[in-house]
Amino acid sequence: MGFDTAFLNHVIQLRRPWLDDVMIFASAIGAGGFVWIAGAVIAAIYPARRAAAGRLLLAVAFTFVITDNVIKPIVDRPRPFVVIADLPVIDAKPVTPSFPSGHAARAVAGAIAGSQM
Repeated sequence: MGFDTAFLNHVIQLRRPWLDDVMIFASAIGAGGFVWIAGAVIAAIYPARRAAAGRLLLAVAFTFVITDNVIKPIVDRPRPFVVIADLPVIDAKPVTPSFPSGHAARAVAGAIAGSQM
C-alpha cells in the first residue's frame, strides 16, 4: 500500500456523516473560484479596490485555465475512486484528472491576489 492510499484510508476513517453536506457546500463554493469571484465583485464596489479586484479575477481565471486545460491533461493522474473501486464518494464524481487540484490551485491564486487588495 502506497503512501497515498494509506493516507486516504486514514482520512476516510476520520469521516463524519454529519459533515457530508458541509463539505459538499464548501466544495461547491470553491468550484470554479466562485468564492473568489464573489469577493472580487464585492471589492469592485469600492473604487480604490477595482484594480485589485480585476487582478484577483485575472489570477483565478488564469489559474483555472492553466490547471484544468494544461497541467491536468499532462499529468493525467486518475481520481482515487477510479483506482479504488469500492471507495465511497459522497457527491458527483468529477470527470477531470485528480492532480493538480483545481480547488487548491484557485485557492492559492485567490489568496495571493486577494492579499494585495
